[in-house]
Amino acid sequence: MSSNSQGKKRALLIVVVVGVGALAALGYYVSSNSSFFNNSPNEADGSGVSRLNLVSVKAYDINHDLIGEVESGQSFKVDQPVLIQTEFSNPDANSREHIITSEIRGNSGTEALTTVRVDIAASGDASVEVYWQPEEIGNYDLLIFAFEPEDLNRGPVIEPLKMIRLSVIE
Repeated sequence: MSSNSQGKKRALLIVVVVGVGALAALGYYVSSNSSFFNNSPNEADGSGVSRLNLVSVKAYDINHDLIGEVESGQSFKVDQPVLIQTEFSNPDANSREHIITSEIRGNSGTEALTTVRVDIAASGDASVEVYWQPEEIGNYDLLIFAFEPEDLNRGPVIEPLKMIRLSVIE
């Protein structure tokens, strides 16, 4: 392994500790089966928690040409970069601040991670992209998290909004 790729792995580890580790340490819980999230249009439930809709998960090649919707079992070629874009909409009548994380996890841990804090306008949308260049053939999981910052104090465990199984082939 070159010193350049070792530097990238060290930087990724720092992001993982700060991004995912910090969320786990703060004890945030969102169940993908809870009323917090819904994949169809909805209204705020009066609890003070906004519902955020997952609109799409799409893959693009290095030239930003659309590969297609990312579905469970989707395969990508080893050593070929891919950009995975996750789009959300806010059906609420109020602007909402959210933290959105897209993580690609393999057998050896986190392979790619993006965490952003966004203010989504009323009836607006936002998208987050994660860049990934798979280096090994195998199975991976795309984990998508989204929540409001104040919800970090509402529970003991973090669960993804959505998990999509990916594979890397020759």
